[in-house]
Amino acid sequence: MAGAEQLLAETIASGLTLKVIRPQSLQRVVVDTTVQERAVAYPTDANLYDDMRRKLVRMAKREGIRLRQSYVRCGKQRWHAVGRSARGRHKAGIRKHTRKLRTYLGRVLRDIERKLRKENRSELWQQALALARKMFHQQRGEPDRIYSVHAPETQCIAKGKLRKPYEFGHKVGLVTTAKEQLVLGAVAFPKRPFDGHTLAGCIEQVEKMMGQRIRGEIYVDKGYRGHTYEGPAQVLIAKIKRKQEPHLRRWYRKRNGIEAAISHMKNDGWLGRNHLKGTLGSSINALLSACGQNLRKLLRWLATHPGAPFCALFFLLLKPLPLRPSLSLKIA
Repeated sequence: MAGAEQLLAETIASGLTLKVIRPQSLQRVVVDTTVQERAVAYPTDANLYDDMRRKLVRMAKREGIRLRQSYVRCGKQRWHAVGRSARGRHKAGIRKHTRKLRTYLGRVLRDIERKLRKENRSELWQQALALARKMFHQQRGEPDRIYSVHAPETQCIAKGKLRKPYEFGHKVGLVTTAKEQLVLGAVAFPKRPFDGHTLAGCIEQVEKMMGQRIRGEIYVDKGYRGHTYEGPAQVLIAKIKRKQEPHLRRWYRKRNGIEAAISHMKNDGWLGRNHLKGTLGSSINALLSACGQNLRKLLRWLATHPGAPFCALFFLLLKPLPLRPSLSLKIA
């Protein structure tokens, strides 16, 4: 985590060295949130019950536990029956076969709990049984539902998109400069916080890497109304006013540039689908996606400014990064 933050700090320092951005740009930033989706299948109850049962059966086979019935063939038949019912839009059939898959999971779970004593359960077994028990008892509408067997930390986030009403992953807060759209920070949040509650964490990470406070202006959208940020910077919520000062109107339009930066990070980088494990993997993936966006922007700038800066950039990028305890950029 600290190494990824240091790598992002080095890309910002390279931009300052090459004069792609100015130190004054670090005092006028834009903050927005997006969803970093996990590499999981679309979660349905039938898939979750069947996946959890198959995982318990595999673990019992490795442990040498002889089960009364593994439901390998019955589970496969029911799983295919769910697909056929869904194809025919037969909701009663979907519910019927899903309940049967849940019954198979409960039988396997109770059989293992009877035959595997508590003192013989390793930490891996305790986690698997707790996950299966929670999945067996969870109901629709619970805030802490499980949406994946191999990534139980996955959250369901609704951003109000018409094309994709629900996204499964983690919310990520991004900070960019308002003028050049260079990414200054990327924070992945484990739960589903309100956008306004993420502002303080995003600014704190940027200030930690820069080694100085942001005392200028922070531009956000209307989702940040009621935020909890209490720093010296002024938080300006983008809004349309007919009688608005021209310079504010210009910077409010600049705020929309972060949407294009997020799109590039998802399509050209790895922000669109995270394959790293756990909440730590989500944080690292977000930071590395931010580093990739900055490097693409620097290389694009070098394509139109060849010469001495090209050598300077290669020196900055190819030198070994020292493991410093502080990530301060020491910006005057």
